[in-house]
Amino acid sequence: MKKVLATVMFLALCAAGVFIYPQVLKEAFALSGRIEMTPRLARLVDARPNMQCFIIVKNAGDIPVAVKQVVNPRFPMNFTIDKSDLTLSDASKGPFKVEVQVNTHGEAGSLKAGDMFGNADVSAIVRANNVCVTVDKMMGVPRLVADYKDNSMRIFKYAAR
Repeated sequence: MKKVLATVMFLALCAAGVFIYPQVLKEAFALSGRIEMTPRLARLVDARPNMQCFIIVKNAGDIPVAVKQVVNPRFPMNFTIDKSDLTLSDASKGPFKVEVQVNTHGEAGSLKAGDMFGNADVSAIVRANNVCVTVDKMMGVPRLVADYKDNSMRIFKYAAR
C-alpha cells in the first residue's frame, strides 16, 4: 500500500512539475540591453516621421517568442523585454537571438525597401543583461536622386545598404 501511495505521489509531483515549470520560466523571462545605430542610418531615422522599432526575440528555431514595439525611437536606446512581451508561453527553449527592425510601415517580420535592421552579436539566455544590438543594415539598393535645382549635386535616397 505504501508503494502505491508513493508512486501516486511521485506521479502527481511529476505532473505538477510539467505544468508549473514553464510558468515559472515565463515569470523569470527578462532581457535588457542597448540598441545602437550607425550614424548615417540614424540621420535617416531622424528625418522620417512615425518610425517604429521592433525588438524581436527568437528561439533557436527562428520562432519569435517575444516582440516589443517602440514608436518614434531615439538611438541609442535602452530596452527591457519581460513576460508581458512574450508571444509564446514556452519561453524556456533558449538560447535566444535578438533582432531589431526599424521601419515606417509598422509590420514586423516583413522587410521592405528602406527598412533598417540589425542582430545581436551573441546569443542571449533568459535573464540576460547588457545585450547590445547594432542596427547597421538597410534593405534595398541605393538609388541616385537628382531632383535638386543644381543637377551637379546628386545624393543617394537610401544612403546605406
